[in-house]
Amino acid sequence: MKQIIYFLSLVVFTGFISLSAQAQKKMPAFTFEDLNARPFTNTNIKQGLSTIVFFYDPYCEHCAQQADWIRESEAAFKNINLVWVSTEDLQPIQEFKAAHFGGTTLDKLYFVRDTKWKFDTYFGYTVAPGVYLYNKDNILLKSYSKETPAIDFLKALSGK
Repeated sequence: MKQIIYFLSLVVFTGFISLSAQAQKKMPAFTFEDLNARPFTNTNIKQGLSTIVFFYDPYCEHCAQQADWIRESEAAFKNINLVWVSTEDLQPIQEFKAAHFGGTTLDKLYFVRDTKWKFDTYFGYTVAPGVYLYNKDNILLKSYSKETPAIDFLKALSGK
């Protein structure tokens, strides 16, 4: 009898862990602040498209390189949501955006502020540059915590 109870407990526990892992792979419901100090949530991004979430610091050289690679391959990112999240003040974020994406034609490019330091709560601990790739169904495909060429993002999103 003890073996049956142990077995059933193990099955239930394993199922719970499996469901928890699946839930963590889905893009979290998040709330940040756009550059006009308005709430920006996951519902603000265009649905049905892949999404890349960047955790960055405007003073980070690796983050700047990341942005430059995206900009150099701008046409390949036209139908991908690009969400850049920083905990910094507004001015450095605006300067970073202007320096790396000024004049861009990307219309799914979002720069937001994490004024309440909640990024880790939503996405898990990372360092800048931290990058999270989600497919069109908002399922996490891959994450990075280092400078990564833009071509790697495109390969991961296309399943290659």
